[in-house]
Amino acid sequence: YIVDPMEAGKAIREAAMRASSAAKVKITSARVSVGGIGLDEMRSTGDISLTASGSVVTSRDIQRAVEESEKRAAAKLLNRTIVHSIPLEYRVDGTRVYGKAEGLQGAKLAVDTLLITMIGQHHDALEEAVESAGIEVEGFMASPIAASLVVLTKAQKTAGVLLANIGAETLSVIIYENDIPISTKVFAAGSSDITHAIALAFQIPMHEAEQLKRGGVSGSEVPNKKMQTIVNNKLKEAFTLINSHLKSVGRQRLLPAGIVITGGACKTSSSSGNWAQPAQSLTGGGYYTTTSPYPNSTVVIDFSGWLSNNSFNKVLSVSLYWGSVDSYQQLQVLDGSNNVLSTITGGSLPPANGNQTAQTTNRRLFLDFGGSTQDNFRKLKFVSNQAAFEFDDVAVSAVSRSTVPEPNSVALLAGALGVLGLFGARRKHIANKNV
Repeated sequence: YIVDPMEAGKAIREAAMRASSAAKVKITSARVSVGGIGLDEMRSTGDISLTASGSVVTSRDIQRAVEESEKRAAAKLLNRTIVHSIPLEYRVDGTRVYGKAEGLQGAKLAVDTLLITMIGQHHDALEEAVESAGIEVEGFMASPIAASLVVLTKAQKTAGVLLANIGAETLSVIIYENDIPISTKVFAAGSSDITHAIALAFQIPMHEAEQLKRGGVSGSEVPNKKMQTIVNNKLKEAFTLINSHLKSVGRQRLLPAGIVITGGACKTSSSSGNWAQPAQSLTGGGYYTTTSPYPNSTVVIDFSGWLSNNSFNKVLSVSLYWGSVDSYQQLQVLDGSNNVLSTITGGSLPPANGNQTAQTTNRRLFLDFGGSTQDNFRKLKFVSNQAAFEFDDVAVSAVSRSTVPEPNSVALLAGALGVLGLFGARRKHIANKNV
């Protein structure tokens, strides 16, 4: 929530300027993503009478029923604002509707809704801060839902999946079934708890504990085994919270698509010096890396959900920051069926000696796609036979087939800011590959 409106407005202006510069698009309005421990949920039911003769359910009737559910919940929503009203189940004359209720006949329509709410004061303060930056607020969106638009595929959301976003101060989860969000929860637990635990355990300053957590300290005297025990215990606490929530909503071990983890803190690091934050990475928080067991340790980023959710089907290029380039690393470009379209080896980016600080081995890689690769690209696969393959700041340039892009005009993976990161201007040490 906002403590200093003036500072918040200044930060929003700066963020908007950076995003506008990177995307070459003027920002005049925005849908604001909201999160934090003030976000909560509740369920309500609304029902309305149709005509006595048995009327056909219309979209207006459905809206009336949803509004009725909001009215019935109003007494429990003192000082709170509804961000989303999500219909979970319809019933016509007491019989559950599978699919759409619109077009059915009956005398009574009922709807069960999931109401996602935030503290009203926080809502008003955030709206004021955004508008003070010269940006019109088109609406608000709960951050777990915003993250799901980028990270999850329609198939995952239909089968049943939980998305966990591990941030610095909070852990947010959202559960999908039948392509509908059925529950969301925010816990006051995040990666800063790991930093605090490390600082207390080894009696070191906070900034040093943060560097240890990220793997940015080589040759540290901190025992690796004890370090990993602290990290593992804190992560166990986080996943215990998730498991308890799954039990509370009756979904423990009942989500076929499992759990998907994202967020700047979704990858913790080693104090052994095997892993390191890519030097000069733009996003100062977490980064991404392959882990043991080796050989053939892999990480796969699947862009299919983001592309389909945004109606993109033609990828022009991909950009990422490759840290500690080494000869045993491979970056594979895949289609949706995991067929390899192209492979880039660390050895093709000399000197490829794994140096964790030199600019020549920590560089931005631009993959410019041509021909059928533009249509077929869906995934990036990072492969490493040793410790490790670190990367960060991933971005995608994509359009629909019917779109003719203007020069330097691209659709960025901006929704993943803080998830995959947003790149800025090209650095001196870059590598370009035609794929």
